[in-house]
Formats: sequence, C-alpha cells, structure tokens
Amino acid sequence: MKKNSFKGAVALLTVLFISSILMVGGIALVLTTVDLGKNISNRVNYSVSNQNLQICREEILLRLKKTPSLTGSFQLFFSNINCNVVISNEPPGEAIKLVDIESNYLEFYKKTSYRIDTSAKPFIVNII
Repeated sequence: MKKNSFKGAVALLTVLFISSILMVGGIALVLTTVDLGKNISNRVNYSVSNQNLQICREEILLRLKKTPSLTGSFQLFFSNINCNVVISNEPPGEAIKLVDIESNYLEFYKKTSYRIDTSAKPFIVNII
C-alpha cells in the first residue's frame, strides 16, 4: 500500500511543478504584452509629437512670408496642438530669423531651433 501513496505524491509534485512553470510563463507573457503595448503607444505619441512640431514650423513659415519683420514670443493653438514659439532677429538686420519652437503632446516634449533666411525666395531653413 505504501507504493500507491508514493505514486500519488509523485503525481501531485509533478502537477505542481508543471503548473508553476506554466504560471511563470503566463505571467512573463502578460508582462511582455503590456510592455509591447506601451512601447507601441509611445512610438505613436512620439510620431504625433514630431508631426505637431512640423505643423507649427509650417505655420511660422507662413506667418513670416506674410510678415517678414515678425518677432516676439507667442503660442500657437490648433485642435490638439500647442506650440510655444520665440522669433528673434540675428544681427545685423532683420533678414535672418532665429526661431525656437516647443511642442507638447501628452507627456512628449519636443524643442527645435531654426535659422531662417527671409531674404531668399524661397526661404532658406536650417536646423540649429
């Protein structure tokens, strides 16, 4: 009779061992999936942040085309876009503009500086 009780103990230990391995594998799979989902979300938000910065840059170029002497700091608001812009003249004269653009989208913050020659047609835009 003692042989039968050992068979049950071995079977129980085997089931517990396999269950624990499967449980650890399942938890690792869930954590990997959550991490992958967060990475994909961050990549999309980063891409949207870059697009917002480009939209703000294009808006500034349009405003400089209409008013080449434009300087100062202001904010641009669109549907879901918020940009802070600072435009200053590079000495000497007013033809070269230094433009700093900051864009916020969710927790993503982008800042880029440009040197724009408004005397050239079309404008010459360089990233600083």
